[in-house]
Amino acid sequence: MKRFAILALCFAFASDASAQLMKSDSKVKTTLKAGPIGADGKQTVELSLKIDSGWHLYANPVENATILNSQTKITVLGAKNAEVKYPVGTLKVTGDDKYKIYQDDVKIQVSLTRTPGEAVTFKILVSACSDNNACLLPATIVTKVE
Repeated sequence: MKRFAILALCFAFASDASAQLMKSDSKVKTTLKAGPIGADGKQTVELSLKIDSGWHLYANPVENATILNSQTKITVLGAKNAEVKYPVGTLKVTGDDKYKIYQDDVKIQVSLTRTPGEAVTFKILVSACSDNNACLLPATIVTKVE
């Protein structure tokens, strides 16, 4: 039963009905910085997530099996050998539950191989919760490097 406590708190304590209908991407701004493409096609891209004050995202790894599907996840399309290096999250404790989160500004490094001139699409799954555990609907942010 305790395993489901975090999820229940997130959705049960939303401040009002309109907050429950908002999506998590309303609390996160993304930017990306793409390094040069090497002769071997290798490139490093830095994704920056700016999370609104008073809000957090679930880290990857979140280190809690109950909310594993809510952790931040990046899917890379149009590239080969994409490797995502997630930063270590900050430990948060709610009752008996422990999990890791991202707050404020988060930088995620992606190493990939691609052909110059071909677009690479990044799909970023985010689930945002406020500091008082009011959670928004999950959202996928899509951004590209051309």
